[in-house]
Amino acid sequence: GDLRRGAFRMQTAQGEEGGAPPAPMQRVSEGSPGHGGGGAPSRSTSSGDEPIGLGGVHLRQASAPGLSDQSVGGQSSHTGASLAGRFGREMERFFEVLRRGTFLYVQRDGHVSLGTKLLYAAPSLSTLSLVVMINVHLPLFYEAMGASLGYIAFFTALARSLDVMTDPGMAYLSDSWPASRGPIRGRRRPFMATGAVFYAAFFLALAAPPGNLGFGVNLWFGFFYILFFLANTYTTIPYDALGPELADSPQERADIFFACGLFDVVGTLLAASGPVVLGMWWEGTVTCVCGDTCKPTEPDCFARCEVFCRTDDERAAMLILGGFFAMWHLVSMLLLVRGIEERPASTSVAPPPLVPAFLSAMRNKPFRKLLPAWACDSVNNSLISAVLPWYIAYVVDPEASCPAGEEASPWCHSSFVLAAALITVLIAAGASAPIWLALTRRYGKHRVWLSFNLLNAVTNISFLAAGYGRSRAVVAVAALNGVPLGAKFLSEAVLADIIDYDEFKTGRRSEGSFMVFKSFLPKIVGIPCSAIPIALINAFGFVPSVMGEKQPQPEAVKVCIAITFVVLPVIFACVSFVIKLQFPLGDPDKIRQVGVGIGAHMQGQPFIDPISRKVIEPWQPRGRDAWQYWLLESFPSVRARAHPRARARDSSARVCYGAPARLRLIKSARVGCATHRPSHLP
Repeated sequence: GDLRRGAFRMQTAQGEEGGAPPAPMQRVSEGSPGHGGGGAPSRSTSSGDEPIGLGGVHLRQASAPGLSDQSVGGQSSHTGASLAGRFGREMERFFEVLRRGTFLYVQRDGHVSLGTKLLYAAPSLSTLSLVVMINVHLPLFYEAMGASLGYIAFFTALARSLDVMTDPGMAYLSDSWPASRGPIRGRRRPFMATGAVFYAAFFLALAAPPGNLGFGVNLWFGFFYILFFLANTYTTIPYDALGPELADSPQERADIFFACGLFDVVGTLLAASGPVVLGMWWEGTVTCVCGDTCKPTEPDCFARCEVFCRTDDERAAMLILGGFFAMWHLVSMLLLVRGIEERPASTSVAPPPLVPAFLSAMRNKPFRKLLPAWACDSVNNSLISAVLPWYIAYVVDPEASCPAGEEASPWCHSSFVLAAALITVLIAAGASAPIWLALTRRYGKHRVWLSFNLLNAVTNISFLAAGYGRSRAVVAVAALNGVPLGAKFLSEAVLADIIDYDEFKTGRRSEGSFMVFKSFLPKIVGIPCSAIPIALINAFGFVPSVMGEKQPQPEAVKVCIAITFVVLPVIFACVSFVIKLQFPLGDPDKIRQVGVGIGAHMQGQPFIDPISRKVIEPWQPRGRDAWQYWLLESFPSVRARAHPRARARDSSARVCYGAPARLRLIKSARVGCATHRPSHLP
């Protein structure tokens, strides 16, 4: 209706100005859908005008949608140019509303309800937090249960290696899963529903092993550790990919990921402090009596009994916390699957094979620009998390710098200072997140995103002020470093814009192929960033502990730790900031144009790429040519594309050699196959 009224106003204004009236409205013959529906536009061969077809009606206009500075009907007068701009805005509004209609949970005002946001964000309480709990508490817990450190290290490396290999495959499986298969419809929801059961069961088994297993505790740890991370990949990758489908505006997506960030912070706080707090509570509630089993003449028996009681208290705490997280994840994920459907438009185009799918992601210019920046961010975060315990233990050194008579103070113990620093980081991140969200609404997502990256580099330098004996200063500086961590949700919101741009260029949504890098890069980078600093510390003359007692370290070791913990992360953060300054999709108007272009493609119309300023046709390989197209797209140095004279509804197009290093699909009924072959091709 808006389109027809706009066309009528355009015709009336032209008549008043004395210009030639536009061509009468005509029906467009039905054709094959180009981008998820709508007839393909017809071409005019008798004039230079381009027919613009929308919903079965087309008007002649000299410019494609998105160009408002061209004349209408071949006229070059100022009046014609202004009318073209007015009609272009009507079309853009129509395309924008058309695309918004495919988002099931976007209201008329463009917002997503608070209930939908909380329903999606609730499972985040038990995703990242469980990985933190496993990395921080489980190795020491299983070592106390009698597991060998060698077996723990072996199964940890094996599980992480399998995790890295299965992430891309799971992302592709979720993107290409038929939406109409099975009782649970969609590309994400079937995996979320089935995986939540195994995710909860495997974590509960890993967190609460049975007692008195002997050597079997090693096998128990390895078996369920590997199964848990496989279930984690199976469940969380489709869950992460569902988020960008809930909203179409950048601000609403930032709100959704902000809610996920809050649940992440709360869950991580529970996972980091819960085992210690629950263990102390259980120890004070349950009394362990060793006198009934040990004789006074057997002092070793009393020592073993106390160790057994302490381990049993830890096991009870792990069981309670593991049961809570398992039940939360299972219930929240099943409620999410029941309460939220997927976008119908996300399942309209057949998926490509695995290799072309990931090569297509690599050809996404904004995504390719940000990959080095995200790698630098992963190095920054991995170095800080890996070297922080060493910095506190040997540079700050609370034990050696403790004043006389205060040895019993918790500030004189490295473990307490480390725990306090981690907790203050999380509290500061949670408290600053609403401030970052408010700044995003006032100054725009891109500016705030760059600001938080710059602040991340600045706050890292402040650790130099927390040197030898300054335990409380370390905790204060850790809180300062938690402030930029509260804006982490903006990175996911930026990635959602990149996914929209990929849909505009390719005609399909591949959230899994892009969102997988959120977890894939840290896993890849975390392996060397955890091993290399320890190797460097040892190479500079580290003195190992004797009978559990820390030894004084040479100055070279302390300098090495300080450089690895402070200087290198600052350098990587600055490099990341410089790269992000060149991000080509930061302008809000470009992001809006991407959404308008997707709506235009849904009607079979071409649209201007807001980055390259080239016209993008809504074309997809179909029929017997699809396998040839995707076969050629499997090679990074070769590109296949639609010939300008080929129609989206033509199924008789065939692959021919074109310009050097290019392959084109051309319409064989009108154009003969090109005989030119590049010299470097066989």
